[in-house]
Amino acid sequence: MAEIRISGYYCKGCGLCIDACPSQCLRISSSLNDTGVQVAEVVDGGICRGCLQCHAVCPDAAIEILVAARKSQKAAASAGSVGGGQKKSEGAAGDR
Repeated sequence: MAEIRISGYYCKGCGLCIDACPSQCLRISSSLNDTGVQVAEVVDGGICRGCLQCHAVCPDAAIEILVAARKSQKAAASAGSVGGGQKKSEGAAGDR
């Protein structure tokens, strides 16, 4: 699952992201931003798959997608990181 962040400062409300989203997670806001534009917003309860289609079509780079790493990916990353894995002791039975 991913989190969508839309910058109300950069979004001009063109709706390209809404048309591009296969999960229908986006809509045009009913309220206006500081410049009087109805910007895109995330639908309550919408489940973003993290496909980045909305990000790719946004002409103003107003959309940021944050994809959370799965627990298994985090465990693999920390095991392979420097200082994060188990240290092999010298002279262990498996070394002979």
